[in-house]
Amino acid sequence: MARRTISVKQLHIDKANATMVGLTALAAAIVSFTIVGAQAFISQAIYQNKVISSRKDAVAQLEANLESVESLETAYNGFDSAQESVLKTTNEKNSEIILSALPSQYDFPALAASIEKILVNGNYKINNISGTDNVVSATQSSTNPQPIEIPFQVSVTGNYESLKSLVADFERTIRPIYILNMSLSGEIDKDLTLNIDAKTFYQPSKNLEIRSEPIK
Repeated sequence: MARRTISVKQLHIDKANATMVGLTALAAAIVSFTIVGAQAFISQAIYQNKVISSRKDAVAQLEANLESVESLETAYNGFDSAQESVLKTTNEKNSEIILSALPSQYDFPALAASIEKILVNGNYKINNISGTDNVVSATQSSTNPQPIEIPFQVSVTGNYESLKSLVADFERTIRPIYILNMSLSGEIDKDLTLNIDAKTFYQPSKNLEIRSEPIK
């Protein structure tokens, strides 16, 4: 059997090749680690820039809000204490008039009481004032408040001429009332019964919500 003789030169070559392979693997590992680390650093830097930018926007908005507070307060006080109210027929403050026209809370009993006052002042015979009291489920505050309908029904009795005036009485109220349907029954030369389906509105108070916003 022939023996294979490995020369010293061949040993040096093999050793050099092994060293080269090891160095190449080490360099590849270092390069890969550097790339991964650089990507993580760049991603973190981008995220921090977004955070800083969002903070600057929030600070700018707060500063703008603070600057507008004084002018808003001045405008409100001037509107509320004007010598002549928006109705020009009352000495009430404008803020009270607005709240009467569009209350900030759902309150059906208060609405029924105001409707009853209109009917009593007009000398109408009240048969019924009805509606659904949804105080439990009603929205009382919102971050984006919008007018919400309150439907109600009224039934009164009177002569034809007096009943014609009821629509005008509703039109003169400070609170907006939309008549949806009317029905008249009875004999024209006697007292008639007028049934009205109508609606008015309230607008929930604004809820100032402070929330955090994630930055991606």
